[in-house]
Amino acid sequence: MNRLCLFGSLTAALCAAGTALAQDECTTAPTLVSGVASSFNTATATASAGPPVTDAQCPGTYLNWVNTQQDVWFKWVASGTPGTIDITTCQSGSYDTSIVLYEGECASLTQVGCNGDAANSGGCQAYHAEMLDFVVNPGSTYFVRIGGYNGATGSGSLLLTFTAGSAGCGSGGACNVAQSTPGCDNIACCNTVCSLLPSCCDVAWDQNCVDIAIPECGYYSCEPVGPTNNCAPNATLIEGDGTVNFNSVGATMDGPDHAAANCASGNDFFYNDVWWKFVPAANGVVVVSSCGTTPYDNKFAMYNLGTNPASFDYNNLVSVLVGCNDDGNQCFLTDGVTPYASAMTVQVAQGNTYLLRMGSYTDGETGAGTFTIDLPSACSLDANNATEAEACGSDSNGGCNDLPNGAPTEFISLGSTVKGTFRTWVDATTGNVTRDLDWYRLNLTSDQTVTVDMRSETFGFALMLGGECGSTFTLGTTAAGCPETFTACAKAGAYYVVVAPDFDDGSLACGSGSQNEYSLKVTGVPASCPSTLDTTCSAPGPDNRQLSVAAAPTGNFVQGCATGCGNNTGGSTDNSFATIITGANLLKEITCVNFGVAALRSATPVGGTCGYGATDLMIPVKLSIYRDTNGGNPTNFAETGSANGDLVLVQSWNVLVPSGVYMANFEPDEPICVENETDLVFVMDTPNLYNGTVQGVPSGAGYRSGIGVAVGANPSNCFLRYTLCTGTAQNVFQPIGNNSYQWPVIVNGAAAACSGGNSCPGDFNDDGVRDGADLGALLAAWGTGGGDVNGDGNTDGADLGALLAVFGTACP
Repeated sequence: MNRLCLFGSLTAALCAAGTALAQDECTTAPTLVSGVASSFNTATATASAGPPVTDAQCPGTYLNWVNTQQDVWFKWVASGTPGTIDITTCQSGSYDTSIVLYEGECASLTQVGCNGDAANSGGCQAYHAEMLDFVVNPGSTYFVRIGGYNGATGSGSLLLTFTAGSAGCGSGGACNVAQSTPGCDNIACCNTVCSLLPSCCDVAWDQNCVDIAIPECGYYSCEPVGPTNNCAPNATLIEGDGTVNFNSVGATMDGPDHAAANCASGNDFFYNDVWWKFVPAANGVVVVSSCGTTPYDNKFAMYNLGTNPASFDYNNLVSVLVGCNDDGNQCFLTDGVTPYASAMTVQVAQGNTYLLRMGSYTDGETGAGTFTIDLPSACSLDANNATEAEACGSDSNGGCNDLPNGAPTEFISLGSTVKGTFRTWVDATTGNVTRDLDWYRLNLTSDQTVTVDMRSETFGFALMLGGECGSTFTLGTTAAGCPETFTACAKAGAYYVVVAPDFDDGSLACGSGSQNEYSLKVTGVPASCPSTLDTTCSAPGPDNRQLSVAAAPTGNFVQGCATGCGNNTGGSTDNSFATIITGANLLKEITCVNFGVAALRSATPVGGTCGYGATDLMIPVKLSIYRDTNGGNPTNFAETGSANGDLVLVQSWNVLVPSGVYMANFEPDEPICVENETDLVFVMDTPNLYNGTVQGVPSGAGYRSGIGVAVGANPSNCFLRYTLCTGTAQNVFQPIGNNSYQWPVIVNGAAAACSGGNSCPGDFNDDGVRDGADLGALLAAWGTGGGDVNGDGNTDGADLGALLAVFGTACP
């Protein structure tokens, strides 16, 4: 026992600090005790040097581990008894955690599991992390590493619980095969079955045990009755695009369950399923839809059997799921013909065999109908008029990856089509996989609507970046397919266009022929483009005012009311977020505003849930500064005609938001002089991104926008107003998040005076006359800088005298 922890507040603080330091590194990780929760705080931790984190063992759970992630470590040593562990960070009021599990010693760790978001957060904080029924090796040492989504940090609690296997569990044969000895190889399944039929662990694992294990543990089983494609191994071959006929009458269910949340569904089941298979001729996306062609509420799921389907074990279907959908947004609820039809878009790889499964939402609902399928076509590159100078295997145009120089050696211009090569390789020293990224400089002399077209037989992508190395932002990115394009409105300036292979298994070596090749075409049309938010104020003023407790969002965001859900969950709406600038925070001149912002997209755009991933489009928003005519909290916009409209527009700007959750920078063309103001409100309006009314944003494609926030500080400095949310409207601003959200906003400029001078001192309401309204504004700002007339930064008797000297006169 650490005796220091027994005495006094100072020593208790030292003890807590020692615990935090111990958690900070693998080599000093404290040991967990099964069933006993351990506190942690990543906000006081540093980022570990390694090992690198991958989400290969937990795809789709939003691990989103960044290189600068502040993390903590815990150690646990398995006993000599076979069993399983549950790991959870469930604690109401904690933050969006991510966990990684390693086996081995600190010098030679092997990642064996991970999780970003648990399937169910009931009773916990939103997006807590959880791993359940993980089978441990007796005597092995394990390390739990805790971080957060996109760098989020905070305090929380970690609980590890060990469950010993019943006698015989963890040895013997497979649980779906009868045997004369008790128990089976899968500990979690064995424990479940033996709790229902103890003789399976006491006497023998007979057919009765197998009959329980198959449905309880998800083992594959199917009796070939009904349609010829009733069982997955008997799937019907689809040879190309077109309309597919089906008849599910008499079909049973032989596929696994899938979590309802992952398939945008109301339940986990695929009843009465029938099966098809196909082999894509090219890399790209496949689109499946039953909109208007299926007489009952159906579901789709797709599985990747790999390049050797004959050897595939159908007990592993859960692990090869690549997509699923219920109630596709293209025909959400009803299209007048099909209630709750489904639609799905999935990325597929050339040469692999895929299973397509269609089931029903309700057991016993079957019928005959059709669905459509669109498979990727063979890829051909665009004819080129330029060739990449970098040879395959060299690295002469690494761009910002080649810091500190960070200068690409190749350029591309509008109208050019470059033929290039890329590859992936495994570093012989570190074992890490590296992708060849090719960087091209694009210089625009005027605003342009730029279209980028990237083609390759190999999965690859292209993106367009603004800014300079170290502070770039994304204007657009392609999906992985052939061809793939995006369009972005870009103001005059310098940009990067980057091309890379879209996988990291190290298998694409130079000498792979046409698989190494790509074409990159960039074209443009003159346009007048909105400003794009960046991250750095180019010409800051001398003074900053922080309007929030936090200086930056903690990886969390608020979207109002489902601003861009792909499946319309919760309704979609126009939202207005507001924060107050008054008193000591009100500068005389505003040069830049830095604020937390979010622009995201669903990983499954057709029928997907709300976006948590990178967006390939910049999201349009409107920024405004309003004058609050009665002070206090904002209520409503005067232009609505509402009787409580206290906000009068001073100035507004339409801007584009690049992808991510971060601190954005807005910099108007000219500094804004507000030295006659006493109460201002900064507002960001986000549009409805679901219904297809925003130009360039497809209907129901899973895009959303909002504000980046810090959680847990009271009271909130942020207010929300929306036009529609689950059938209702909130027509006046209200504090958000039960007063627990802080919107990080920093105003930059000058506190002393406007750089251009004030042409009409004392005219606080900008109506052109110094009168009683201005006198009232001065008296309301007494003792602050808000009613300063003589430019000394204070509002006092000297300012009252200066105002009275010009009282009743018009501005020159």
